[in-house]
Formats: sequence, C-alpha cells, structure tokens
Amino acid sequence: MQKIKFGDILVFLIVLASGIYFFYRTGTSYGQKVFVHTSDNEYEYSLNEDGIYKVEGDIGITTFEIKNKRVRVLDSPCPNKICINQGWDNVLVCMPNQVVIETMSNEEGFDAVAK
Repeated sequence: MQKIKFGDILVFLIVLASGIYFFYRTGTSYGQKVFVHTSDNEYEYSLNEDGIYKVEGDIGITTFEIKNKRVRVLDSPCPNKICINQGWDNVLVCMPNQVVIETMSNEEGFDAVAK
C-alpha cells in the first residue's frame, strides 16, 4: 500500500479550491439579461429587476415574470399552455404565439445553453 504524499494532498487541495472558486464565480444564475423574441419585435429586460411583463405575439399577449434572476411564463393565449408548464427555465418557447424568451450572459461567447 502506498502512502499519501504531500504533493498528492497539495494537488487535491488545488483542484478542490478551483472547483469551489468556479462554482461561486458562475453562481446559480445563468445570465444577466432576458431577451424576448416575437415574429415582429425583440425586447430586452434585466434579469436583476423583478417584475411581470407582457409582450404581443401572433395570437395575443404573453405574460411572463422575472423573479430572483429567473424567468417563467405566467399566461399565454396558446391552446395547450406548454410554455406555462415549462416552469422556470433559461429558454421558454410558445410556438403558437411565436414568442421565445431566453436568458443571456454578459460574458462574450457564452449563453444559458452553453453553460
């Protein structure tokens, strides 16, 4: 049986500290902005400002909520309400109303899907 050497412990501690650092650096929030795309327009909201917002889609108004740096659809005129059942997510899609809601990071080259 081999003994654990000082170098092994040092490497383990460096890897552990790096993991903890990157975990807290990225946090639990994937983005800083919310982009809402409709067939006619594009809107931008801050993920840091809680609120309830409405956008006009192809068949009516979609209502969504930003709260605690997360986003969800509250109401939509679509028949099957799949967008509402998606819950809190980084990308929300209402196909019948042609509304896509996504969170995006301020970091260059990364978005909520890439993380």
